[in-house]
Amino acid sequence: MKRILLTAAVIAMAGCSIIKHQRTENPYEKPPFYTQWTNTGSPLDRRINAIIAALRQNSSTAPLHNELGQLLVKKGFPKDGEREFERAVDADWHFYQAWYNLGLIRAAR
Repeated sequence: MKRILLTAAVIAMAGCSIIKHQRTENPYEKPPFYTQWTNTGSPLDRRINAIIAALRQNSSTAPLHNELGQLLVKKGFPKDGEREFERAVDADWHFYQAWYNLGLIRAAR
């Protein structure tokens, strides 16, 4: 019985470390697919690219994820905006602007 519990604990710890490793990867190391439609002449597109550059440095900043989500919705990428709002909520559970925007985008869907 002790061996079974020990084996289960080892498997659970290995699973947790895999999940933690997956969450710590920076999703902005490679350019997101929507950046191929950003034109550097537009102020909106310049701001999107600037925020992505900032998120490459620190991907756990909730206000930047929230702002990027808002810009992506304006640009016409609501699913990507929703993903950014979710990342903002994951980064800071108490960042209520992201919760509000996430609720708006889900209600619109």
